[in-house]
Amino acid sequence: GAFLSAGIDSGTLVALMREISGDTSLLHAVTLAFQEFDGRHEDETRLACQVAERYSTEHVTRLVKREEFQQDLPTYRSIAIHPQKPAWLEDRL
Repeated sequence: GAFLSAGIDSGTLVALMREISGDTSLLHAVTLAFQEFDGRHEDETRLACQVAERYSTEHVTRLVKREEFQQDLPTYRSIAIHPQKPAWLEDRL
């Protein structure tokens, strides 16, 4: 699976994952949507959804509120420094 934003890097990774899979197996992607960006140009969810649809992913958009983000920030930092499967995030999807 992949974390999918509207950026060229995550979109390219999803495209390559789809190409490499060689079959119609499910490709999973998740996008974190931040409540304070809803409807603003900073909101990447619409473009991320378009990428997900284009590459036939099973896509989940998870709305994150400011308070939740601030509470989980140490965990986000830890994962960025030491990549691992974020089971705590899966529980929130």
